[in-house]
Amino acid sequence: MVDAGIFKAMQVMEEKNIRHIPIFDSEALLGMLSIKDVVATLMADRDTELNSMADYINVTY
Repeated sequence: MVDAGIFKAMQVMEEKNIRHIPIFDSEALLGMLSIKDVVATLMADRDTELNSMADYINVTY
């Protein structure tokens, strides 16, 4: 399941009309989060969820 932070990042990007957000740990810059990173994370989560559903549906008894 996707962390709530990814949805918050997506919301900020949309509201501010930006494509990158700096990621900090205290005062140190850890890197940049791009909209591509956000979409890739959401798509991977969606694929995992769909595969789990398919496995559940296709169980043989």
